[in-house]
Amino acid sequence: MGADRLRALIAASTREDWDVLDRPLPPGPRSATFRHEARVELRWGLREEPEGWDAPWWARFADPEVRIEYLDVLLRGRHVDRVVLARVDAGRGIVPEPLPREGRWLVSHWEAEAARLVNELEELEGFPAYLARTGITVVAEL
Repeated sequence: MGADRLRALIAASTREDWDVLDRPLPPGPRSATFRHEARVELRWGLREEPEGWDAPWWARFADPEVRIEYLDVLLRGRHVDRVVLARVDAGRGIVPEPLPREGRWLVSHWEAEAARLVNELEELEGFPAYLARTGITVVAEL
């Protein structure tokens, strides 16, 4: 399976297409397996502390603290893709980490759909509102 097909498959999927493993204790990385293609797996929650980062888009929330996490895509157990996510508003929402370009904060369609799916997998609500609140612009590709 090629990278484009894999991304399209994941981007078009919903919570019902995935078997999510129970949350580990203590809280740590989560994982899910695609029900229709068991060799496709997602893992997310591996964290990085954003030291020295100052992005105005995340200051738009009541709780301006942000946690950077990775969404890793695995195919047959091999890492094939990664999306950088930002857990915002005291963990109530997850958005893709944007790149500053031409005075705007941009993410690709793939990154936005990957973040939407992680919100669904964690049963978080309001992804479109969180994305809109950041002022992040979704473009076809970066």
